[in-house]
Amino acid sequence: MIKVRPYHSSDAAVLLNLYNTLQTGEIESSQQFSLRMEIYESTGGIAWVLEDDGEIHGYATLTSVPGLDGVYELGGGVDPDRRRRGLSSAFLKQIIEQHRGGNVRQISHPVESTSSPVALFLRKHGFQVEHSEWGMSLDDLSHIKPVIVPEEYELRRYPNPITFKWFRDLYDSSFLGLPWYQPYQSEAELSAEIAANDEILFLLERDLHVGFIWLRWPEPKRMEIEPIGVVESHQSRGLGRILIQAGLDKAAGKGAEGVTIGTWSENTKAIGLYRQLGFKHIRTKTYLAYDT
Repeated sequence: MIKVRPYHSSDAAVLLNLYNTLQTGEIESSQQFSLRMEIYESTGGIAWVLEDDGEIHGYATLTSVPGLDGVYELGGGVDPDRRRRGLSSAFLKQIIEQHRGGNVRQISHPVESTSSPVALFLRKHGFQVEHSEWGMSLDDLSHIKPVIVPEEYELRRYPNPITFKWFRDLYDSSFLGLPWYQPYQSEAELSAEIAANDEILFLLERDLHVGFIWLRWPEPKRMEIEPIGVVESHQSRGLGRILIQAGLDKAAGKGAEGVTIGTWSENTKAIGLYRQLGFKHIRTKTYLAYDT
């Protein structure tokens, strides 16, 4: 008998082995997994478990996508030994039905290939391509030279409270109305995302804030640029190039072995700039979505 029910903290010990079986990264300990689920639930995540004849054989999570009201990213999976028995289909259908017409207006899931088994499974159940994102990389920083900022411009950093204010204002001014606009709803949301070693640089023209770049360090020797923006009134002036060159200068100065940057595949203008600066396409992530 198949049963789908909400996740309970008492399920953590049973789910740990399944979670580690389904992951391709580092194996988690029981303590790490329990903490992960506690944080997940405290931040508004939704989780279920799949039981078959009283035993847990799958789990699913929905994580709210920042800046996109009602859009949730689907995660989880079913025990590989129990697949091809209709469990995954039954599980997904129940999750969709439970949220049809509610606060969850869209469920999405990223795939590395639209021909992968996961992608084919989701397409079979009504998921459609919503958008694709490119990952690009620059792995040779030996040629990077110090950034030259035109005389009328200035790069500036602020302490976090001021950073949050200017970042949110500039983000809106740069991306409002574009498909990739995903605003930060609050300073608390932004504060929770920024890591201790991240930097957000602002570009000013005679004290007018006109652009920004967020420099992240997901790995000790690799920097990630995400996001970067220039306000609409100052676009097509080469300011995006200055900001990226400032980021590359920072990366080279800190001994990075590479820099990655992402963009929607439809953003051909940004892709052209990144290619000019030496970035190469390394992966495409496609988001499949289901409107509930």
